[in-house]
Amino acid sequence: DQSWAPTTRVVAGLAGAMLIANGLRRRSRGRLAGNLAGAALIARALAASSGARYTRIDGRAAVMVRKTLHLRTPVDQVFALWSDPEKFPRFMTHVLGVRRAGERRYQWTVTGPLGPSVKWDSEVTELEPERLIAWRSVDGSGVQNTGRVTFTPKEDGTDVQIQLTYCPPGGVLGHAVATLFGAGPKKQLDEDLLRFKSLLETGKATGRGDSVTREQTF
Repeated sequence: DQSWAPTTRVVAGLAGAMLIANGLRRRSRGRLAGNLAGAALIARALAASSGARYTRIDGRAAVMVRKTLHLRTPVDQVFALWSDPEKFPRFMTHVLGVRRAGERRYQWTVTGPLGPSVKWDSEVTELEPERLIAWRSVDGSGVQNTGRVTFTPKEDGTDVQIQLTYCPPGGVLGHAVATLFGAGPKKQLDEDLLRFKSLLETGKATGRGDSVTREQTF
């Protein structure tokens, strides 16, 4: 059964985190059992609430988030806005700033789950107009991440498939705790994509309390 209430998931997840933390401080025979029990509690608590799965980037533990979005907007308009990330802070409330730092390089500042903002530099690794955008953080970035977005034209609009993989600043455990409190990457992505969809389909969206129109972003 994966129908735990949100409060139950939070309590179970925090209990699991405490078991792991206690296990790391101990050297007794019960350390391994405590760590396993803590990990099991966190995994169970996340089972019904997290849309992410765990993977690796360059050998480091990472989180992968996938999302599919249908927009009733022609593919050329969808691609045009997505390929200009400097405009994202106008309507994506979790993106604080994006600055071009080269032909295919950008500097990002994004709100961190349950914490301060995080920054990194990324470079576009693949670019096929109206079909594909892929990127990767540069070496030495504060947050290692990769991403890939594909665009598929449909009779009534465009399908967008997003895959984002990143190494959480607080590690996988930090990601788990943030997700339990409703501040995980999938929730942030969902919220910003809803604004992206609203801007393209209705011509307006709300970003940080201010109304933004489609004309202001093209």
